[in-house]
Amino acid sequence: MIVIRAIASALPKHRIDNDTIASWCGSDAAFLKEKVGLEERRFLDSDQSCLDLAAEACNALFAQNPELSPATVQLCLLVGQVHDQIIPHSSALLQHRLGLPESCACADIGLACSGYVYGLSMARGMMETEGLDNALLVTCDPYSRIMGTTNRNTVPLFGDAATATWLSRGGSGLAVGLCDMGTDGSRASHLWLAAPEASGPLPELSMNGRGIFQFAMTRVPVTIRRCLERNGLTDSDLACYLFHQANAFILEQLRKHLNLSPERCPVLMGHTGNTVSSSLPLALNQILPDAPAACRILLCGFGGGLSWASTILTRNND
Repeated sequence: MIVIRAIASALPKHRIDNDTIASWCGSDAAFLKEKVGLEERRFLDSDQSCLDLAAEACNALFAQNPELSPATVQLCLLVGQVHDQIIPHSSALLQHRLGLPESCACADIGLACSGYVYGLSMARGMMETEGLDNALLVTCDPYSRIMGTTNRNTVPLFGDAATATWLSRGGSGLAVGLCDMGTDGSRASHLWLAAPEASGPLPELSMNGRGIFQFAMTRVPVTIRRCLERNGLTDSDLACYLFHQANAFILEQLRKHLNLSPERCPVLMGHTGNTVSSSLPLALNQILPDAPAACRILLCGFGGGLSWASTILTRNND
């Protein structure tokens, strides 16, 4: 059994409120709070790198869990699409920064909003196949580096964050269940960043918000059903549904479509924004202190690719 033992996070100090966003791109500050569900988001400072934020989350995890040391980490997976360099893979640089052993396997996962659940599945598979005891699953996707401040489709929504999750073989925590995953590359252009050209301005992230909404409303209910079937469970077995924190409007529409109470479908992005691959672990860390000692939580990520992934976490006190 592969278990989530602990999650730590790091947020940039630079806070961006709705009034600032409105002055940049012409959005309405009141609309962003009431309909989108945001009051502020965090952006990396110009002198802070993606690797800095990822390392900060990992060091917080080590500090909060003295029984986990860098020397015991056998696998490090870094989920994200925005990196400080193209070569080498960022997890190699993180391995060196954290002082992880050279025997530690490191790999990047180039996924966005579905990436945390994909990462849980990949870590679980590698740990079970290779007999590994401890793994780090790190998320960091600073979209502030690829957004234009005048683009009202993107800059109001996204924020920067990093998380670090400790996965172990057995122990007290959240056991990772079977996953349902999928991809619809025919709609990939709904979230798109072109490759930079040799000369000219850097490209900026573009998003078709209506297309993403339609995708979420059609794919999310299907992946939930399949995930429950794969794990031999029904709706009544779940304490709550934790969705990728895309925006409050999408989450509210999903809640209504699935006939869920607000308590079973929390919205937890008000002070962070859509943090892409970090959204699910951030939200999970917020609900765990009040979650029952024995409960099941469905995680569902959906977004760029377009891709989706769902799994069941079962809390235990072994």
